[in-house]
Amino acid sequence: MRLSTINPPFFALLCLSVVALPAMAQEAPPEVPGRLALFLDCGFCDNTFIREEIVYVDHVRDREVAHVHVLATREETGSGGEAQRFDFIGLGPFDGITFSTVFTINVDATAGESTSHWRWYVASLVFFVLALLSKTATAVLPIALLLMIWRCRGRLSLRQAAALSPYIVLGAAFSLMTMHFERNFGG
Repeated sequence: MRLSTINPPFFALLCLSVVALPAMAQEAPPEVPGRLALFLDCGFCDNTFIREEIVYVDHVRDREVAHVHVLATREETGSGGEAQRFDFIGLGPFDGITFSTVFTINVDATAGESTSHWRWYVASLVFFVLALLSKTATAVLPIALLLMIWRCRGRLSLRQAAALSPYIVLGAAFSLMTMHFERNFGG
């Protein structure tokens, strides 16, 4: 059958259906919020300081409207120091994504040493999660940092690797999540 013998309206309808079928088969990916809503569940934290210093998220007072629930607990270590545990629990569009980290504070640490260290570390983790949410290519940053440390110092200590391990785990988790979404929802 030649093209000139096909009914033009039928041909237009056929072309439209070929173009429209793949679009109809795709499901909309889950909606990711423009700004992260954070619920901080911490009895020992200076909430005012955290709200003033971490301004790139929306601090909410109700866990039900949050995207991330941060549960902070602390306990005394055997040496007399303190172990602080931070559990990041994804809610809503981030349901099923969890992350935990523990910070230890020596018994002889001053008040300034004990608070400034974990605040910077937690802030850097939050920034890293935000970077991963905007572009998953950020996942390789911890590996690049490990390579830079090894290249500059000629060795890599266990403590340095342990400090970057939460970043590596987060990067791997977000990479797997991106691969899942791209495979199942198109990319």
